[in-house]
Amino acid sequence: MQTLGKATKSKIRLTIPAKANYLASIRQLALDVARSTRLGEDEILDFSLAVTEASSNAIRHSKSDLITTVFYVEDGCLTCKVVDKGCGFEPSVTKSAFPPSSKQGGRGIPLMNNLVDAIKIKSQCGYGTEVVLVKSIKKGSRVRRPRSREKKLTRD
Repeated sequence: MQTLGKATKSKIRLTIPAKANYLASIRQLALDVARSTRLGEDEILDFSLAVTEASSNAIRHSKSDLITTVFYVEDGCLTCKVVDKGCGFEPSVTKSAFPPSSKQGGRGIPLMNNLVDAIKIKSQCGYGTEVVLVKSIKKGSRVRRPRSREKKLTRD
């Protein structure tokens, strides 16, 4: 493969029906992808919770038939895009602070802001929404390897 001086970016894409019973699959994929990076366990859990929240919002509010999640690592960051082709909304009306505890709802975007290093929301009424979640991968951390469930046999 020829790269012309630019690193090739591998992407993992999952498109599912916009139904709540698919959230566990999205969360598991987010965990698996994050665990393949140099993130610590707390950062992995934070990232997967943010992805799950963005996906849950798309399922609950977009009125879309499908949602797509795309994961990739680039420039020292783990990124997830959650995309729907639903009704969209006006992102400027969202608040970055948590609402009072007496108010129901409205905590999703502030929660995502607290869990990842950067969040970008693009939405257009009638055309859908794209939420981009970015988590920095610290340099110098060791790459996490999947643990083998099999014990190694040794000879005495």
